[in-house]
Amino acid sequence: MSIRNYAFATVLALACATASAQELKSTDAAIETSTSSVLLPGTVGGTTIARGCKSCEAVTLTLDKTTQFFVGRQPVSQVDFNRFIDDGKPHSMTITYNQQDRTMTRVVVRSTVQSAGRRK
Repeated sequence: MSIRNYAFATVLALACATASAQELKSTDAAIETSTSSVLLPGTVGGTTIARGCKSCEAVTLTLDKTTQFFVGRQPVSQVDFNRFIDDGKPHSMTITYNQQDRTMTRVVVRSTVQSAGRRK
């Protein structure tokens, strides 16, 4: 391979890598918290205040119609999600949200659907 071809290939590879890196930017952030620390809103448009730790800055988040709820990896309805976490026990929870408009995009508790089915 000539030096000219090598230089061209290197520039092309760097340009592709730069374009790929720009596409990976995310506007989402996440807060790891607990169901004992956060009271989720019951309706679309409702808000909650969440923070990842006592010294962390609090973030006001809004529930919207596109928010997804998960028990473990299993998607569930908001009603089923609320039924699962309303057992009086604290559950580890991750709230993913859009940093620009502060809407919750995903709310996940760590568990399995089988154990979710046994909780009433």
